[in-house]
Amino acid sequence: MSRWPPYDVVREGLLQEVIAEYRPDKLTTEDLLGKLAELREEFWQNGGNLSATAWKSGYKAKILADIAAAKAPTDLVVIDELVEVLQDVTPIYRYDAQRQTHVPNEDVRQSIKQLRQKQYDQMKQEIAQGRTPELMDFVRAADLLYLVQNLPPNTQQSKDVVQYMKGICQARGWTTFLSVVTNIEGIIDTQGAGFPVPVYEAQVSKFPDEFGYGRRLPSFRGPASRRVATLEESE
Repeated sequence: MSRWPPYDVVREGLLQEVIAEYRPDKLTTEDLLGKLAELREEFWQNGGNLSATAWKSGYKAKILADIAAAKAPTDLVVIDELVEVLQDVTPIYRYDAQRQTHVPNEDVRQSIKQLRQKQYDQMKQEIAQGRTPELMDFVRAADLLYLVQNLPPNTQQSKDVVQYMKGICQARGWTTFLSVVTNIEGIIDTQGAGFPVPVYEAQVSKFPDEFGYGRRLPSFRGPASRRVATLEESE
């Protein structure tokens, strides 16, 4: 990724390419999501973060995701896709060659935290009004829980999010997730912060390829070929 041009430097030129190629102003939100999904797959097929050239597809997908989010700012699925593509092109941790260690990518972490916080508030209101909690409600909360434990640590908000996640699990009968979240709750009570909720089953048979999808939030899915399953689904 160090060989990639900065997004802000190439964005305007890529935006003009996106407009000429896709005419996003004429597309529905669903069509925009379809196009950006194609670009995300192209990004990973071309090598993802390990490629010196895949950035163009990833950056174009981000532009389409931003356009879709501007069209439908309260569509939870649209914002989910924006969060996904942000993590495609910018993992939440980056390698610092000078320090020879991974350090937080603060800009993207803060951006995703704001998006997930807004979604969390919205979904809580919708569920309070009668909507049945869905799997992605749990996943969104899992991202937020990780972020509020780290930017900077907010123990009280962490406890609030954990309690809400437990309620979702109990409402849906998700026993595996409930056990995980209860364990994290105990760690937060004793240490002030826990650890990321493991949403997806580790693809043990696919290492070392799996290392290419690291340094991201619990919600991250990656390319379709990865075919991730949640812990609850794998039971």
